[in-house]
Amino acid sequence: YIYGNNNVQHLKKRRFGGNRRQEIAKKLLNTFSSSSLCRKELASQLSTDLFDAESPLLPRLGTIRKAKSEKRNESRHDSNVVLSLNAMQNCDPWQMIIKNVGIQPFFIHYWTPDQLRVYNAFVKNERAAKISLDATGNVVKKIDRPSGLSRYIFLYLIVIKLPNESEGQISVAQMLSEAHNTNAIAYWLLEWRRNGALPPKEIVIDFSMALINAVCMTFASCSEGSSMYIQRCMNVLNKSESYKLPSCFIRVDIAHVLKFVTRWKVLNGPNIRRRVKEFYVRAIGQLSMATDLNEAKLIIKNIFIVMLSKDEGQSNNENIPSEDAKQFFVQRFACGIQQSIVNSVVNLQIQDCTDELETSNNDQEECCLIEIKNWISNILILATDFADTSGSRDNLMYLPKLLTPFKQLCYKLPLWSSIMCSSFGYGNLTASSASVESHINELKNRSGIEKNIRIDDFVKCHSLFLEGSMKLASGLRYFQNSESNINNE
Repeated sequence: YIYGNNNVQHLKKRRFGGNRRQEIAKKLLNTFSSSSLCRKELASQLSTDLFDAESPLLPRLGTIRKAKSEKRNESRHDSNVVLSLNAMQNCDPWQMIIKNVGIQPFFIHYWTPDQLRVYNAFVKNERAAKISLDATGNVVKKIDRPSGLSRYIFLYLIVIKLPNESEGQISVAQMLSEAHNTNAIAYWLLEWRRNGALPPKEIVIDFSMALINAVCMTFASCSEGSSMYIQRCMNVLNKSESYKLPSCFIRVDIAHVLKFVTRWKVLNGPNIRRRVKEFYVRAIGQLSMATDLNEAKLIIKNIFIVMLSKDEGQSNNENIPSEDAKQFFVQRFACGIQQSIVNSVVNLQIQDCTDELETSNNDQEECCLIEIKNWISNILILATDFADTSGSRDNLMYLPKLLTPFKQLCYKLPLWSSIMCSSFGYGNLTASSASVESHINELKNRSGIEKNIRIDDFVKCHSLFLEGSMKLASGLRYFQNSESNINNE
């Protein structure tokens, strides 16, 4: 503390320069601290009493921000962000981190050697190593081009979750990209594999068809993408003569599936009550937990019956099929998807509704789905016969417009249900990508890295963040206990 008469009003501030300016600016960059927080820390060191006048030694907030900006500019390799990244790629330590850089569309693949070592150690130690993939925006600025045609850049992450570790969510590979299609994502994943990453046994992603197709092509040896993966899964389930189990278990996070269902236009109409929407969300949640084709067929048939039946109740003192179908779901709902998950998606404020998944116009891909389409059609024919039965009262769940989006969702059944768990021999009943979402939340809200900064600045800050994360991860009990096993392999 600085003691003395601190209650003197000063019209001017002392010059904020020299070593003090450099040290504070360097500290701000290295610790990802904000200028506002830095000024408060300086104020606590300079003031002694509560109502003292502001010290002339305390720089203004704008001055601190200016010093931080100047220091950041000094550390840049070029004023142009693309040239700066190209220069970084050819000097230490970035040449070991930045793998590929593209200009139009812009992309950058980067991961540290330590990330690769930690990931491979994890794969060797786990019988069914699982990774999660996701993307997020609002992390870097768009590229400034003379044409003005700049698109939003998303950060793609691959995250692993170490068992029994509270700090076990670890990012092991990253990509910043303007392109968000299958080819761009698959190229990143293939480069990661080519760099030495071992293949995982299970992958959990959201309902982005670009992500799904990319991981199917890269890790499941399905050159035609998700349609070929689905066909091979159906061959395995039906025990076809030429069946071959895919080399990787591809799964969609259950929360994303239910969120997608809540966005269907038919469930967001002005005349649709909450209980109707919640019923179908919960019913599809039950379908996601089906462990074999017979169980899935039973649930799908009952959903078809409920949505296509105008009546419910009884006929000739006996329950009609729609009444039995409802009672079936009443019993299933008692031990199904957690109510918190259902409530979180049903209560969402839907801004953009859709009834369809992303589809492909590739005839070869559509041919791969013939088997599951025929299977669904046969169930629908059976359910339609039951749905025509007259009952004693109106069915409030009657919703024939739900048929088309529900059928399209069922065509992707092996991706988002549990029917393949027994065939692969591993995997939880419901898939969750909570680990990657938790990591993204930490990166954006608790890492101290500013949002919407230049790409080269973000890569530098993120690399420092990753370096610390890898050192912490390698010291966890998980790796200490398995170190001898890993070294012996």
